[in-house]
Amino acid sequence: MVDIDGLAKMLWDAQQEGKPCPPLTQDAPDLSVPQAYAIQAYNLERRDSPLIGRKIGLTSKALQDWLEVDQPDFGGLLAEMEVPFGGVVETSQLLQPRAEAEIAFVLSDDLDFHVVTAANVISATEYILPAIEIIDSRIADWKISYEDTMNL
Repeated sequence: MVDIDGLAKMLWDAQQEGKPCPPLTQDAPDLSVPQAYAIQAYNLERRDSPLIGRKIGLTSKALQDWLEVDQPDFGGLLAEMEVPFGGVVETSQLLQPRAEAEIAFVLSDDLDFHVVTAANVISATEYILPAIEIIDSRIADWKISYEDTMNL
């Protein structure tokens, strides 16, 4: 049986202590995608910062092929994660950062996550702008599986 609370705590402690931890799937080889998202939700809720958006990861075929999946993953964006234009990122709080160029969609309406189509996204989009995502992994040496990507 997968210990959702224990795995969430392991990631939380890695972040708080500034020391990467083993992959979740090392301790829980049967970790399912819904369980991985439950861990993500648990740790997002315990942070004292409002949810301001969502992100989609693993959108390239190359990354999906590497992880042997056929779909992206997603995560929450908290207010504390936003760095305004001209702002400075406090790198001492990061464990294994990497930067990626992104396209940010600013929505004027919420999307129904049960039925997301290109037309729905276009209709809900207020504007699009370039962004830089700083990804960071609490998983040691980026030794990740698909289920780990929901909880970097």
